[in-house]
Amino acid sequence: MLSSVAVLAAVAAFVIALSSPLFAVLGFEYSALMALALSLVCGIAAIKRQRTKKTKTTKVVVAIFFESVVLAFVPLVISVLSLPFIPNCAFWDGLLFYIEIAYPSAILGGIFGLSCSWLVKQPRNAAFLFIIFWIITLFLSLLPGYYNPQLFTYGWQYGFFPGLVWDESLQLTNAYLAVRCEHVLLAALLLSLALLRRRIFGKDRFDETDRYDRLHWSLRVFLLACVVALFALQDKLGITVSHDVLQQQLSGSISIIPNCTIYYAPNSLTKDEIDKIDRDVRWYLHDIERRFALSPHHPSIRIYIYPSNDAMFALIGTREASIAKPWLGEVHIAKNNLESLKHELTHVLLREKGVFPFYASWSTGITEGAAMSVEPEYDGIYTLDEHAARILQLHYASGVTPIMSFSGFAANASQKSYVLAGSFSRYLLGKYGPGPFDRVYASLDWQKEYGKPLDSLESEWKRWLAPMMTPMDAGDSEHFRYYYDRTSIIYNPCLRRIGKLERKAAEASAHNELQDALSYYHAAIAEGAGISSLMGAERVLLRMSNWRGAMTILDTTRTASIRKQIAALDFQRADLHVIARDTALADSLYIHTEYLKLGRDRFLLAYASRILMHASPDSLWKNYLENAFSNKKWNKSLNDSCLLAMAAYYARFSFSDTTLASFAIAILRFDNFVREGKLLEAANLEPGIYSHSHLAENDSLALSIFERNQSELQPGPAGEEFCPMKYRRAAQEIADEINAEWKYLQSNPAAPVHGTNP
Repeated sequence: MLSSVAVLAAVAAFVIALSSPLFAVLGFEYSALMALALSLVCGIAAIKRQRTKKTKTTKVVVAIFFESVVLAFVPLVISVLSLPFIPNCAFWDGLLFYIEIAYPSAILGGIFGLSCSWLVKQPRNAAFLFIIFWIITLFLSLLPGYYNPQLFTYGWQYGFFPGLVWDESLQLTNAYLAVRCEHVLLAALLLSLALLRRRIFGKDRFDETDRYDRLHWSLRVFLLACVVALFALQDKLGITVSHDVLQQQLSGSISIIPNCTIYYAPNSLTKDEIDKIDRDVRWYLHDIERRFALSPHHPSIRIYIYPSNDAMFALIGTREASIAKPWLGEVHIAKNNLESLKHELTHVLLREKGVFPFYASWSTGITEGAAMSVEPEYDGIYTLDEHAARILQLHYASGVTPIMSFSGFAANASQKSYVLAGSFSRYLLGKYGPGPFDRVYASLDWQKEYGKPLDSLESEWKRWLAPMMTPMDAGDSEHFRYYYDRTSIIYNPCLRRIGKLERKAAEASAHNELQDALSYYHAAIAEGAGISSLMGAERVLLRMSNWRGAMTILDTTRTASIRKQIAALDFQRADLHVIARDTALADSLYIHTEYLKLGRDRFLLAYASRILMHASPDSLWKNYLENAFSNKKWNKSLNDSCLLAMAAYYARFSFSDTTLASFAIAILRFDNFVREGKLLEAANLEPGIYSHSHLAENDSLALSIFERNQSELQPGPAGEEFCPMKYRRAAQEIADEINAEWKYLQSNPAAPVHGTNP
């Protein structure tokens, strides 16, 4: 037993001392890693345990049980001893995870090891049998995540694996309890079979009076039936999610081309949205095949569109991230994330260049870089390459070489890794063509495929980016700091605690327990949460009609995490100050939001809001915002009398900013129509600003983006002629993409869309 203690102590000390903070502190990740180690060590320790000839079965089982419990204490004690050196912001949460995950795995490991020692006479052979059993069952436990749509898996060695996605609000559900029951029944069944084998072939090892050695066959049959029944009910218990289950939930279908089908929830897509998805997917497939010189005769592709992020999380285990499974030819994406569909389809189509078993590159940087390279824009204001140039210029990264490895990609903030890999891939495809890139995607041999090492290619890429590293004004610096002055999630040990508090706050808010929700959000902020908790607290205060409280919390809360993201709050702060009749401060906050340009849509909404604040008569804009914020699911929307009254007002009276005001209303109407899936109405909106001969820079940029958004829905001017020179590169790239798509669609008209339950 001392050797087992030493091994576990060494493993725990290694993880705590040398891993990232997320894995080093007592929490879900640490518990899962220790469960994996304990399941193996406790099994081998059980095999090594010496037993006398007349030892009763019950005493042996009880001894192994307590020995496994004692061994499970070792990593826990090591973690507790590390607390003075590595502060743990969620010790009790981590302790609960450890009890729920590590202890069952340790005990099961001991029981399975004991079973192997009773099945095989020689300890060495028993240890070999146990290790083979451990490896095979570990492999089998991961298969549902490979063959099924789900990302998560359950295994007796590690308990629960959420998949290679990040969900802060992770929790163990009833499915986990059901699968642990399945593990216990399986252990009891194997132990009973081992007892039977000993009774028949090794009577000298046990007391003849031990009634547990003479288990009736009916008990073994009962245990087997329970194991089989639980296995058969895995879909219903939520342990697995098969394609049949998924297609029952997403029973609507659209056949885009013979080998590409989209599945969606009935009534979750309008006819306009179905038509747009049809156009977009046909273009995406053609464009990706063209960029990488891929065969158009690819295996079948299935695209699953979930009606919401929560629906996607409930079914496959991811809330925010869209997922591609190239080996299955599948894309899983929420309806409100469809802008990333081309990215995910790239992963799927590149499966013909990838390697077994995932049919992608073994380099995360190349895999994600290839998908990023096909996207025509990053934030609608600056191009992907401009973002990469600024990352290097501001010294947020030294280059792209470190992120070509899996560990290097994960060690950086995801935004940096994705952008740098995407820009580098775009450069390689543009200069050298798809041939060497397709080959290095599988081989990772840069010297062989390009005739030069990776660092030489990196130097070329940096020289190519150099012309984009122009002097920046204060707004540019703040813009890029907001995106890239961040660290990887693996360096934040408190994320699970924050996620749990935010989950509880959301649940309390959904049940109208507003005071509890507010307390949870405040606790999350105190633990170091970012602006998501702050905005959650703001929404709760607004539902409580506490305008002043909502305004105060946005204006005064300044934790380290929030300070880095505070610029994203200016838009909400501005709206609240309009309600408080502090139009001067609201104006400066709207201007600052426009100035930072954190994405094209945020810029447009801030621009429209500021114009309407100044142009609307009396308190019309204030009243509109009050009505919008009072709604449980508030959004700026034209489906109310307030803005319609404004539109009527501008039609009757003439003053200097009438045209700009009607343009602002068109922007808000467009945003609302798109949100409701009324794409034809959005595409046909008239901005009413063409009569202005001299436009300010923000007016010109807003018109350019507005027309660009409209042209994505139907042919028309892409607005690049209105775009200020500073943003012309991104405007031109997007316009080229839009024009190429419409040209392709006109020359390749769609066949009638075939589907069910539209």
